[in-house]
Amino acid sequence: MKIDRILCFDGLRGIAAIFVALYHFSSSSSFLDFAPIKNGWLMVDLFFVLSGFVIDRTYYQSGGSFRTFLISRAGRMLPLYFFVLLTFLFIDGVVHISRGVDVADLADALVANVFLLQSFGLLDSLWFYGPSWSISAEIWINIIVFFLFYFAASRWLFLSILLACALFFYFVTELHTSYEFGGIRCLYGFLVGVFVSRILLQGVSVSASTKKLIFVDFVLLVFCYIVFFGGYFVALAPLFFGVMIFLLVAFGNSFVARFLSTEFLVFLGKISFSVYMTHYLVGGRIMRVGVPYLNEKLGLDLVGYNPDGKWNGVVLGNGELQGALFVAFYLLVVVLLATMVFKYIEMPCYKFVKERYFGVVRREKSS
Repeated sequence: MKIDRILCFDGLRGIAAIFVALYHFSSSSSFLDFAPIKNGWLMVDLFFVLSGFVIDRTYYQSGGSFRTFLISRAGRMLPLYFFVLLTFLFIDGVVHISRGVDVADLADALVANVFLLQSFGLLDSLWFYGPSWSISAEIWINIIVFFLFYFAASRWLFLSILLACALFFYFVTELHTSYEFGGIRCLYGFLVGVFVSRILLQGVSVSASTKKLIFVDFVLLVFCYIVFFGGYFVALAPLFFGVMIFLLVAFGNSFVARFLSTEFLVFLGKISFSVYMTHYLVGGRIMRVGVPYLNEKLGLDLVGYNPDGKWNGVVLGNGELQGALFVAFYLLVVVLLATMVFKYIEMPCYKFVKERYFGVVRREKSS
């Protein structure tokens, strides 16, 4: 079942990836204290909701086989995932050896990461490339939901699971979880996206009058404010994201939808997975280690300390200007690296898997 590409979703992914990258960075710039960036971890939940919506349209309702679905999803995500995992395994292995720590300590974490189980409570912390916990969650939740739809298509069942997830994160634990309940967190956002897709497929009649479009833009901005500045509704963030996506699709000519469909944001959306999978290598490994090293060797004054900050208190830059320059340099390197990774690793691997698989299918059909 082929669906038209929704360009504003690319823009959303691009912005979300940049916010996640900024959330994981540490500098002396007060820009990083801006509420949407401090709450940038919520963008992972937006990814889950978008994923649920798109996968429902592309796979769950297409009547395709599980094999087709699994190969397509794995072919897009896993080559880059394992490339990054091997990179961080090498880095962490070298660090362990240099510190005299037994490399065997990495074994359990490596097994969990190889089988993409690091988001299901098997480990006591994030290992190697920390943000990859969401890939672990999404791959397995994709599979679980596929079989749920195959064996039990009741919308009330999925709505019940969705509401149970919302109540779980509202009353039992925080939404900001990864290695503990990352799988449930993914299921929550994923089902929100699926549910919004199903509502829109039932047919929603809307007129594109100016007043309605202005109202939609206003509602979208209010929801952004509630999610990122409110604080009290964090556990319900995936539900707010679901409503936002509903409005963007139903009112595709709104100002916000057109802004998200601009060429640059669409480009960021296309490389968003590569941004997500490489940004912490740039910031959390190379710059986090390299800048303090050069600072010490060359006698510079480029590193500060904040006991309450990220990176065990390491802060790049002293003062607003230095901090802002580090942020700008970091984003530039992240986008350039992600563009190369997208061009030379992510897409070639995905095309290889697709061509190989569909080539097999054609030969099977012709035999």
